[in-house]
Amino acid sequence: AMQATYQALPKNRYGLLSRNAVAYLMQRYAMLVDHYTIRGLGLDPADAKTKVNNRLRKPQQTSAPEELQSLLESHQSGHGLALRDAASLAVMIRKLVMDLDAILVYRAFHALSNMSDTLTDMDILAENEIQQNDLGIQTVVKVVWAWQWLHFHGFEEERNFFIECMAVPTHVMDE
Repeated sequence: AMQATYQALPKNRYGLLSRNAVAYLMQRYAMLVDHYTIRGLGLDPADAKTKVNNRLRKPQQTSAPEELQSLLESHQSGHGLALRDAASLAVMIRKLVMDLDAILVYRAFHALSNMSDTLTDMDILAENEIQQNDLGIQTVVKVVWAWQWLHFHGFEEERNFFIECMAVPTHVMDE
């Protein structure tokens, strides 16, 4: 799925892809294969000033995809990435995403478990619904709601907002 796009992209004088070309390749691959988008790859000249300002305020904060790309570029002495490097980057990014999703699913169960008495009193959860070995579709949907919410919020800081969102879920849980 990646080779045809790689071959169609322009290469630099070393026969390798530039950062922006790799960013495009990763975005396209992730959309085609996994149906998600990746932030943090490539340099957008229109966004350069914002990134510099953000880095000055938060010097420790860089995106995982950007770090992975820099790591792989170091193998090519900063000249760009070959197809094998791009494929390795795609595998590493996918692993990061899957690991994060697994952590957030566990956190979703934990959040629902911690709030089970409150959520049961509000008729959002049935008695002992989260503790059951055989989860029904409705329970899985509630876990997915919590999982979506946790992508954008901190449970410890926003417990009441979590309860509100679970009581009246929206199609977008990042409000």
